[in-house]
Amino acid sequence: MERRAPKSQSAMEYLMTYGWAILIIAVVLAILFQLGVFSGGNFTPKAQAGACQVQKTSAGVSLEGECQGQLPEYVARFNGNSYASVPSSVTPDGITNAFSVFAWVYANTNPGGDTHGDVIAQKCNGACTWFVEPYGNGAGRASPSFYYNGASFAWNTYSTVLNFPLGQWEFVGFVVNGGTITAYADNNNYPVSASYTTNSIAVFPTWIGTRGDGICGSCFIGDIADVQVYNTSLSQNEVNSLYLEGIGGAPIRPQNITAWWPLNGNANDYSGNNNNGQLNSISFNSSWSSSYTAP
Repeated sequence: MERRAPKSQSAMEYLMTYGWAILIIAVVLAILFQLGVFSGGNFTPKAQAGACQVQKTSAGVSLEGECQGQLPEYVARFNGNSYASVPSSVTPDGITNAFSVFAWVYANTNPGGDTHGDVIAQKCNGACTWFVEPYGNGAGRASPSFYYNGASFAWNTYSTVLNFPLGQWEFVGFVVNGGTITAYADNNNYPVSASYTTNSIAVFPTWIGTRGDGICGSCFIGDIADVQVYNTSLSQNEVNSLYLEGIGGAPIRPQNITAWWPLNGNANDYSGNNNNGQLNSISFNSSWSSSYTAP
C-alpha cells in the first residue's frame, strides 16, 4: 500500500518550493520601487516638443495645443561642458525694471564656493546683467543665488531653511519690481530691497547652463526644464499658479512672455518670439520623471 505524506509535510514542501520564489519576487519589486520604476510620473502621458506653444497674431495672444501641464517627454541634461546660447533679444525691460525669470532645476552636484553652474544668465563679461544659479554651501546642499543689475544675494545668506538637497527637482526664479527682488524656490519666497540703475540694462545674449561667453570651466551639472522669461513682474499669486502647474507648466501670462524654452528635446522658443537657442553638447533625458514629484 502506498504511503502518503502527512498534510503538514506536503504544506511544508509547498512553502519551500514556492516561498523562495515569492521572497525573490518581493525583493525585486522592492528594489524597483526604490528606483522609482513605479513612480506615477513614469505612467503619465508625455507631451512632445511644441505640444503647447504661444500663438501671437493680429487678433491677440493665446495658448494652443496640449497646455494643461502634461509632463514633458524630455528634459535637458547638462554635463558640466554643455550649454545653450539664445539671441540677444531676450532682455529685461530696462525702462520699467519689470522682469521675471523661472525654471525647473535638478542639480546633481554641489557647486561649492565660487564654482558656479548657472541655470540661466545674461552675458557676464566682467559684469553680469542677471543670473540664477545654485550656490554650494559645503554641506551636500545648494541654495539658489541670484543677481540682477548690481544687486546680488544668495539664500544661504538669509536662511539655511530655504536650502534644498541636491538630487531633486526645484522650482527657482526671481521677480524684479520697483527696487525689490523677490526670489523663489518651490514657492518659498524671500524679498530683498535692492538698488539698481534703470539705464544700465544692456542687450546681451542669454545663456542656459553657463554664465556667458559659452566658457564652461564650471558649467551646470544636472537637468533643466521649462525656462520662462517675462518682461513684467509676476504677482505672488501668479508665481504660485505657475509653480502649481508643475514642470510642464505653460506661461502664466502669455502676453508678457519674452522667451519660453521647455527644453523638451530641443532649445526652441515656444513663446512666439522666435528666440531659438543653439545647443552645445546638451543631451536630452527621457527617464527623468522617476525623480519628480508634482507640487
